[in-house]
Amino acid sequence: MRVLQHLNRISIWLLIVTATLCSFPWSEKLSSWGIILLVLHWLFDKDLIKKIRSFEWNRLSISMLSFFAAYILWLFWSDDKHTALHSIESRLSFLILPFLFSTEHYFYGKEIKSIMNFFVISCLFSLLFNIGHSIYSYRHFGYEVVWNRMYLAYTIWHPGYFSNYYVVAIFFISYHLLDFKNNSGWNQFLYLISLPLFILFTFLLMSKISLLVLALFFVLTFIFSFPYIKSIWIRLVSTIVACIILSFVLANHPAFKLRMLEMTEITSIKKEEVRVSNSSNSRVATYTTATHLIIANPLFGYGTGDANYELRKKLHQEGYVKLAKDNMAVHNQYMTSWIELGLIGIFLFVLLLYNFAWAMPIKMYPWSIWVWILFALSCLVENMIESQASNVFFIFLMSLLAFMKYNKKPLPLIYSKFIS
Repeated sequence: MRVLQHLNRISIWLLIVTATLCSFPWSEKLSSWGIILLVLHWLFDKDLIKKIRSFEWNRLSISMLSFFAAYILWLFWSDDKHTALHSIESRLSFLILPFLFSTEHYFYGKEIKSIMNFFVISCLFSLLFNIGHSIYSYRHFGYEVVWNRMYLAYTIWHPGYFSNYYVVAIFFISYHLLDFKNNSGWNQFLYLISLPLFILFTFLLMSKISLLVLALFFVLTFIFSFPYIKSIWIRLVSTIVACIILSFVLANHPAFKLRMLEMTEITSIKKEEVRVSNSSNSRVATYTTATHLIIANPLFGYGTGDANYELRKKLHQEGYVKLAKDNMAVHNQYMTSWIELGLIGIFLFVLLLYNFAWAMPIKMYPWSIWVWILFALSCLVENMIESQASNVFFIFLMSLLAFMKYNKKPLPLIYSKFIS
């Protein structure tokens, strides 16, 4: 009854935001419903007109809306309207979230920690579920199949996107684990249990960019952020030892060995034999072909949603017949934006990333900038804003953090009691 008494507009907003963030490691559809509920919560407000007028035209909201508007305008140049409309649908977060979070945002600081704790718990249960599902479903085929990265990412079915959730959780846990004075015994226990499991699971998912960012994170954090290790030389030597151990583990990891073998075969496979399953060869072929598309039309692009369509035509022309037949995608968000929208597209996208970095609450949450780094670097090897599993997650979390910067009003006392 006491909880029901505190269910006001603010606490309902918190509940929806928390549920939406926790749904990402489980299902794209669940996170879609979370966004829909947030929109409905935003609309059903007696002060809706006043709220709309309070929209703040800051540099981040302008860059998000401009990026979305460019895709609307370039729709007229698209050759594949169906794909173009789907492309716009996947970018709706750039239109919706600035309005949702700039006009109604109830975070003033420490509340993010409470929501992220729930996210960590959700990731932990998702990890256990996926491992259990893989063991139950594929145990008859041997443990090499059970621990296959594709089967371990069952709920999302994309190891790269799936590993991002755990890497973000690792960022959060790592910064708060050492802050034991401000952690309850339960929080400390949760962090100590989750951190090694998440690191191990990230290795099993074997996303190259996630492991690279994670290694960079631990190296820089260890060198510069541990004040109780006074000697910089001790930090440096310890970091080198850790890197050697990490390299040894990677060198003996079956998936890593396979990736390295693929890289040594880049020049030994004929163009017509390159397939999507060969990650390294297909990426080299794709980036080379995408560069040719950009050079051919650098200023105006080819139209909304046409990047993969134009890529497949060009791949076929250049002899990568099987890649074209396998519906190969660009796998680089910077190139995709340039191919589709031309020079204005890549400019708006880079400007958007810059404004997100500028708006991150780094002083309050140092780990927030690492969320941005993970997204920005992942865009080098994936079409990060083409899929809800990656796009909505990162834009949702970064917007939640970024627009907190503009929230100047302290939370009502009733809300503080509710979250506690």
